[in-house]
Amino acid sequence: MRKKTSTSSKPKLPSEKSVAAYLRQHPKFFADHQDIITIMELPIDESDNVISFDRGQAKVFRNRYIDLRQRMSELLHIAQENSDKYEKTNRLILDLLECRSIEDISDITRAALIDDFGCDACSIILCGDDSDVAPSARIISSEQAHAVFPHLINKETSATCGILRQDELELLFPGDNGIGSAAVSTIGQRTTIGLLAMGSYDEEYFRSGMGTALLRYVCDVLARLIPNYYCA
Repeated sequence: MRKKTSTSSKPKLPSEKSVAAYLRQHPKFFADHQDIITIMELPIDESDNVISFDRGQAKVFRNRYIDLRQRMSELLHIAQENSDKYEKTNRLILDLLECRSIEDISDITRAALIDDFGCDACSIILCGDDSDVAPSARIISSEQAHAVFPHLINKETSATCGILRQDELELLFPGDNGIGSAAVSTIGQRTTIGLLAMGSYDEEYFRSGMGTALLRYVCDVLARLIPNYYCA
């Protein structure tokens, strides 16, 4: 006995994505099948109620142009900001090369990071036992630094940004209770000889995950200069 086939099942229609992909591969489809245009809903020119592919395409291209122009403007703005930071960093490095003491290094670094890079506070902390170095450079023991920043001292990471814990803020910015966010990095490649911290009263200024290349670059320079005037 022959099995009856069901006549109620409908053929599976292609998805909109498949149709769009096919039309992209066959741009002359409507030119070869102009009869289909009569049953399609196409862009309408509101002025005279006439279908216009040209105007529809022009609108799409115009919107794309506006979007690309906006993206280009954003990229140019970022490029200008990076260029400004590069120039300021170069000026800081040249000034640091002229330093002849730890106090000079500390003062110039703090002034540049606050005045040129927009942070509200800056702290250079050296690890060691000699407290008679410079009034602008604090000295703490390596044990203190490790107790508060073990992930930095152990070289699990070279820098960190964001909202810090209270004990971290007290170590970096003693007496300043208004710091909302900060960026801190170790000074020294294999052995940590100190910490450099930038603080802001804005909790959103330094965010977790943001780039720290500038901070690391300054710390690399400090790591080469500080040992000339200070030995922990």
